[in-house]
Amino acid sequence: MPDLEQPIPGEIRFLKRFQGCRNRKCIWIICKECGNGFWLDFYYYKKKYKSGLCISCYRKHWNGKKNPCWRGGEHIDKDGYVWLYVFPDDLYHSMCIKGRNYVKKHRYIMAKNLGRCLKPWEVVHHKDENRQNNKISNLKLLSSQIEHLPSMAIKNYIMKLEKEIKTLENENKKLKSGDR
Repeated sequence: MPDLEQPIPGEIRFLKRFQGCRNRKCIWIICKECGNGFWLDFYYYKKKYKSGLCISCYRKHWNGKKNPCWRGGEHIDKDGYVWLYVFPDDLYHSMCIKGRNYVKKHRYIMAKNLGRCLKPWEVVHHKDENRQNNKISNLKLLSSQIEHLPSMAIKNYIMKLEKEIKTLENENKKLKSGDR
C-alpha cells in the first residue's frame, strides 16, 4: 500500500520503483522556483544536483543560448539540410514546423533576404545542389514545387544517362582489349 503522508523536504526513502529501477535510495526535494516537491535519486543528488529546480523549471532556465551545451542552434539532418533554431519572438518563427522551433536554414535566409515569411508552397532551390551551401547567391525562390520538379527530373535523367555512357565505354574498352 502506498504512503499517503506528505514527505518532509530532505527525507530519504528507499523506493520500490523509481524511474524504471527497483529499490532506489531517494531524497524528497522542493523546487526553489515553483515549490513543487519531487523525488530525486540520492546518489545523483550527492554528486551532480546543484540547480535546486524540478525538471520543468530547469528546462525553462536552460533553454537555447542559456544552455551550456548550446552549439549555435544548427544541426544537419539525414538528407543533408541544415536546420536552424528560431526563437519564439523572432519575426520568422511562423515558418517553423508546428511544435518545433526549427526551420530549414535556406528558407530562413531567403525569407530574411525578402523581408517576409515564405509561404508553405514556395520552394527555395539550391543552384549547385549542395544543401549545406546556403549563400543567397546560391539560392533561388520558386513559386511552387511544380516549377522545381521538372528541373530536378531533367538533372536526374542526365545523371542516369551519364552513368549509362560510362558503363558502355567500359564495356567497349573490355571488348577492344579482348580482341588483341
